[in-house]
Amino acid sequence: MPPVKGVELEVTEGITEHSSRVALKGVFQNFGDVVACWVPPIDRRHVDRASVRFGNAASAEAAKASCDAGQVFLQGLPVKVDFRMGGGRRVGNSDLGESGNKNEEGKARAIMDESANNGGGGGGG
Repeated sequence: MPPVKGVELEVTEGITEHSSRVALKGVFQNFGDVVACWVPPIDRRHVDRASVRFGNAASAEAAKASCDAGQVFLQGLPVKVDFRMGGGRRVGNSDLGESGNKNEEGKARAIMDESANNGGGGGGG
């Protein structure tokens, strides 16, 4: 049985300071439904890698095969990808949801609101 490859590709080559999420998504939409696309901020591109998530594994596999064959270009540069394994939280990506810190802040606020409503009620008469 072949290993499970997944639906998300990590871009290993082809992203520059001029690359945008919209352009990257446009290139990969040729292979199927792109449900999320992330390009790191310019100051993090030497650390973090862009990623593209497809609606199904067949689309991701087709895109990877084309990239491996040197047929996919972004702004004139060949794009190289690997399957993204292991997940991990993407900070500040509106396509993939809120960051963990905002969710924690929301929980803390809800606890404080509940505490104030239960213990701080004043009088009626």
